[in-house]
Amino acid sequence: MNGAVRCPRFDSCSAPICPLDPEWPSAQHINGERVCGLLTELVKAGGRQRLNTILSTDQLATLVREAPKVEVRWSDVRRRLKASSSKASRIERGKALKSTALSTNYEAPLPYPLPILSNDGGSPLVGGVSEVPA
Repeated sequence: MNGAVRCPRFDSCSAPICPLDPEWPSAQHINGERVCGLLTELVKAGGRQRLNTILSTDQLATLVREAPKVEVRWSDVRRRLKASSSKASRIERGKALKSTALSTNYEAPLPYPLPILSNDGGSPLVGGVSEVPA
């Protein structure tokens, strides 16, 4: 991607249309393809403010300027952005997951019954499996 406002998700995103790419008008979107995650966040309530915390001023200005052009060009993108506008923010969901994972000392339960090696030390698949006593 050339341009001064390179997308921070460029290396991991598979959306064919990136409004931060100056050459997006020459790209094509096929129905069912991924839609830019930044666009889907922008259309949500409070989306612009959330994006302001992760994008540079130039990136956000470019995204806001180009978003209506992308939306007008492809009906599939328009429909999916409309559907996305009523869903929860993925940025907020990600922040919540990170804070929960870091702030809790939760140990996942082990699956039962656990295989126990046979007395002869054989594999539980070969030497027989017994259940954990209650």
